[in-house]
Amino acid sequence: MRPFEISPEAELRRETVQRTLLELYEDQDWQSLLAHAELLNHLWCQQREISRWLAAEAAENLNAAVMAGAHKT
Repeated sequence: MRPFEISPEAELRRETVQRTLLELYEDQDWQSLLAHAELLNHLWCQQREISRWLAAEAAENLNAAVMAGAHKT
């Protein structure tokens, strides 16, 4: 199994978002900060469901391959 690694691009994006959020907080731009929080929450929920779907698909495909291999022997 490959180890989980965060790409440099993803780390740069995380840093950029972090800086934006801190700037909004320091500027007391509560409306923009709330808008970013809502967007990030939506994307987090969406990504969680995509991850769950991918895991279920992988498990189903692995099971099908194992069953197909068992029927050949």
